[in-house]
Amino acid sequence: MAEQIDPSEETTRLDIWLWATRFYRSRSLATDACKKNQISILGQHPKPGRNVRAGERFEIKKGPLTRTIEVKQVLSKRVGAPLVENFVIDHTPAEEYQKAAEIAKQARDSKPKRKSGAGRPTKKDRRDLNEVMEESADEASAFEAFSKAMKKNFVLLLTFGLFFAALHELPAQEKRSFEVKKGVPVLKLNETLIVHARTISPEKNSETGALTSMAATGDVLIKVKPDGAKDWILVACDKAIYDPTTGSIILTGNPAVKAGPQIIRAVDEKTYVSVNVKTGKYTIEGRSKVEINMKAFKKC
Repeated sequence: MAEQIDPSEETTRLDIWLWATRFYRSRSLATDACKKNQISILGQHPKPGRNVRAGERFEIKKGPLTRTIEVKQVLSKRVGAPLVENFVIDHTPAEEYQKAAEIAKQARDSKPKRKSGAGRPTKKDRRDLNEVMEESADEASAFEAFSKAMKKNFVLLLTFGLFFAALHELPAQEKRSFEVKKGVPVLKLNETLIVHARTISPEKNSETGALTSMAATGDVLIKVKPDGAKDWILVACDKAIYDPTTGSIILTGNPAVKAGPQIIRAVDEKTYVSVNVKTGKYTIEGRSKVEINMKAFKKC
């Protein structure tokens, strides 16, 4: 007769249990979560191969939500969603779910939306969006190289500037100021990213110090220095919200970017700028135009 095993002594690998209880779509994703320190047990970040037993509690961080989970029963084979509650006890406070939902809603509201009744994006819509994103990224790198070459020939630069202005003739709109307004509060997120705004509401993880949410409004000006950059890049807008799912700050409300002698301005109310908090890199999503700041060349 086979020896009976006490279920309380059964163990299984942490990454297998996370996958089997459907916290992650694949075991590899569960393994990556452990390696990225998104799983913690008693304040420690375990390895994917750590054995877990019934009764143990740990925290799972996914985006703005941190869940507190107890192992109700060891499991090594993936089960259907209705059966998960037989193996998991969720101790996450209701306030944590509510806070995560509010942050996600802010992130969604800050992004451009399709018109009601427009239906799913067509293949042409996706192609157009991809072209806009590629053009915005290419414009920034192309003009950076162009500005260096034009410093040696001011006359040619002036000619190109007049031609470019005529080519991009658009309705007049308010020019963004890249100066910090007097008395505006400042928030330094790291050595390469500083936020100025009339109202700034940041929240950080009490244990890690990592930014979990932030909203800034009124005379918003972000100073960012991407990896390897010598000078600061300035981004001005009406509103900025931190999106924890991407680790980026989303700037909306006709944003403008000043990078050296070039200024990139939004020409569509749906255009927004995304700035990665860690790397400092920025992207412009939507229609924009590029201007040449002639004063910047005179200083060179």
